[in-house]
This record gives sequence, structure tokens and C-alpha cells, in this order.
Amino acid sequence: MINVCPQCQHNNPDTVINCQSCGAKVGAPCHNCGTTNPLSSQYCVECGVAQTRAPATPEPVVAKVPAITPEPVVAKAPEVVPEPVAVKAPVVAPEPVVAKAPIVAPEPVVAKAPVVAPEPVVDKTPVVAAAEKAPPEAVKVPIVEKVPVAEAPPPRPSAPTTNTPPPRMEPQKMSPVPGTRLQIAQATLVHLGSQERVELPIGKNLVFLGKPNDEIPPDIDVMRFAGSEIVSRIHALIHNVDDEAFYLEDAGSSNGTFLNDEPIKAGTRWRKRLQPGDTIALGKGGKVSFRFEIEE
Repeated sequence: MINVCPQCQHNNPDTVINCQSCGAKVGAPCHNCGTTNPLSSQYCVECGVAQTRAPATPEPVVAKVPAITPEPVVAKAPEVVPEPVAVKAPVVAPEPVVAKAPIVAPEPVVAKAPVVAPEPVVDKTPVVAAAEKAPPEAVKVPIVEKVPVAEAPPPRPSAPTTNTPPPRMEPQKMSPVPGTRLQIAQATLVHLGSQERVELPIGKNLVFLGKPNDEIPPDIDVMRFAGSEIVSRIHALIHNVDDEAFYLEDAGSSNGTFLNDEPIKAGTRWRKRLQPGDTIALGKGGKVSFRFEIEE
């Protein structure tokens, strides 16, 4: 629920009493249940009891005392104490350090192993004489019998060419399949006073009900209906779920939203699903009421 400050137009939560921007008073607790209500509410949004406002007590006027300018205080300059002169000791040069050369150990003598000649490789395959080799076997070739080939029939004489066009194929008409037409439900609000029918926009998830404003312009403007002075600018909204299910929610209105004479608390968690024939009242007394219908 949004509580708009009447001085700076700042949007405040419904639980604050003073404006978060300028500090002006924007709410007051209910004397019956203690719920914080906007100053513009005539009835409590929680219990519905009429709200009474006590006249504001003017703040007392406090006379201002003229300010007395104190005499300037002259700061005294601190006394400067001279720094003591330190006697520097003579610098003694250190004795030079002579670097000693490192002792290098001699490299060890490694004895080389004698080179051994490899033994010759002897081919131990037995030698077979050419006369002892078996002659290669003869390759047998299969004999293929000849299959008689049937002679092709003589060609038929071609038909004389004419200028007659080929027959025209007409497209087949598809018969409609029963039960495949997409049906979209049209939700409608019927004003109980004038019987005017107001259709809800198809495909829109949130449909706002109220009066013209700069923050959220209403999708359904009730300014033209009698008794609209009790309707808030952002009064209620209808949730459209795939054009199949519809839910009514109070948007933090001053005078409440009623479904079948039962009040609905503000907020998404308190929304109620609408059924054909339900009565929606914006504000108490049923001055601006509608009947919910669904046309297929």
C-alpha cells in the first residue's frame, strides 16, 4: 500500500506516521485496532471503523533571545626555547676488509673403460638348394557358363503430338476438424447502476481499477460512474492468468475493496479468485459496484 505525502508527494509505506522525505504527518493509528491509516482515510483499512482526527495543536511561539557577541580572545605567542647545539663526534674510517680467494678443489680423474668390438652376426638360416624347392601350385580358374540374354521388344510407335493441355488438378478442400477452434474467454465487468459493460483487456496480466493519476494510469477508469469520490486513484487490480483465471486484489485503497460484501486485505497474498456472478465493490456502501461475467 502506498501512502503519498500531501506536501512533497513522496511515496511512503502504509506503516509510517511521518513522511520519510519531509517529516510531515501522513498517517495516524486507528483508535480501535491500532493499525496505521493514511490521514485521508475515513475508515480503517483493517477493521473498517470510522476514523476521527483530533485538531492539530499549534506549536508554541518561542521568543528568540538576542545573541551576545563574546569579546575576542587574543592568543599569546608561545615562548621560543633555543635548541641546544650538539657536538658531533669525529667520523673514524673503518679498516678495509681484504677478501680471501676461495680454495678450488682439483677435479677427480675418471678412468675410461676399454672399447670392446662387437661380435659379427652370423646368419643361421639353412640354405635350401634350388632343385629341392616345390613347384608352385597351379591356380584353378572357374568356368562361367554363358546365360542367354532376352532380346528387347521392338519400340512402340509414339502417339501423335497435339496442343491439348494436360488436365487441371483442382485443390481439395479440407473439411474442418471439430473441436479444434481456439476459444478465448472474454472477462467483463457490468456496472450495477448503469448496466454499462466494461471488457477487460485480453492478454494483459494486470488490469488496474481506479481514477486518472500520473503514477499508474488505470485500465478501467471509474471516474464517470456515480459515487466515484470514494474510489482511490489506484484502488484495485485484477490478475489475468492466461485469460483463464482471474484474481481480485486490493491495491492499498483508502476505503477498501469488497468481494460479495466481504472485505479483501491489501496485498497479493490476500487476493481472491473471481467466479462468474461475483459482485465487486470499490469502497464501502456499494456506491461503485460491478458484476463479474465471462463470455466465451
